[in-house]
Formats: sequence, C-alpha cells, structure tokens
Amino acid sequence: MAELADALGLSDATVRRHLDRLALDGLVAPSEVVRRGTGRPYQRYQATDAGVSLERDHSASLAARVLGELQNGVIDLNSVATGIGQRIAADHRDEVDSASLKRRVRSTVDALRGEGILDAWAETKDGFILENHGCPYREAAEASDCVCESDRVAIQELVGVAVEQVSSLAHGDEACEYVVRAPARRGKHNSD
Repeated sequence: MAELADALGLSDATVRRHLDRLALDGLVAPSEVVRRGTGRPYQRYQATDAGVSLERDHSASLAARVLGELQNGVIDLNSVATGIGQRIAADHRDEVDSASLKRRVRSTVDALRGEGILDAWAETKDGFILENHGCPYREAAEASDCVCESDRVAIQELVGVAVEQVSSLAHGDEACEYVVRAPARRGKHNSD
C-alpha cells in the first residue's frame, strides 16, 4: 500500500479508500495476503475480469480482424490466427525499434500495450519473458486457442525470432507469458 501511495502521491488512507471502492464496484478483488518477517502483512489486489474489460476490452478490434480474414476466404482457424497476428504486427511495425533483440522486445511490449496484448517484460539469462496480466478478449480466448495464437504470431512477427507461449489467462494461469530465447552469441556482443 505504501508503494502505491508514494507512487500516486496520496496517503495510505486515501489509497485504501479507493481500493475499497474499486473492490465494491467489482473492478478489483483481494488476491492474497503477503506476510513479511517484520511489519504488518498487506493485501494484494488483482483486477477482475470486469475491471480488465472496462480498461482493456478490445473485442471489437478482434472481431474486425476476424471478419477481415473471413472476407479473404480464410476458414481454417490456424490460418485465421496467423492472419490476425500478421495484421496486428503490420499495424504496429513502425513502432518497433530494430536495433537489437532487447530493443525489439521492449518496443514490441510498448507497441502492443495499447492492444491489451502485453503489459510487461523481463530479461532472463536465456532471453526474455513477455507478459500480459489482463486478457483483452477473455471470452473469445476461452472459446478458442486461435485468439492466443494470433497474439503469439503478432509478437513473433515484431520481435523477429521464435516466440513460445508458456502460460495463458484463458487456461487459468496468472498471466499470459511468452518466452523469447536469445540466439546463441558468437564472440563479443553489445546487448543494448
């Protein structure tokens, strides 16, 4: 709570009051109590599906892209997923910095944040993990893996290397996670 209060420039009591209101409106829900060795435990909150939908519902853009693929005569779901992913990538290609893999990852996350597809990334010893903590079209993703595959294709098109999805909100995981493995390095390499 203190970190959030500091980041927002508000008192703990004000932040607590806002969180209580968001919980009452069904936009956030307590997810766990975090206990520390010293000090009081604190409550973590997570956005509910209703909260995510209010901020990140991109169902209309997904429907438009699906219809575009159907108009092109595509009926196979794998082809639909690939086509949608390529359309998303084409819409954001000019936002991606191609200088290095790290910059491509960073700028891809920034570019796809507005679509609700990605919201965070971290560098690992083997490459990168890209994450999304709020599905922009949850019901559609639960109905068909085609939706998640289209997001994976878009990410892969933009970062320019293979991308593997290792977890999914639609399958009950805490986040959608995508792994981008760094290519094997030869000699000295400037990472950024």
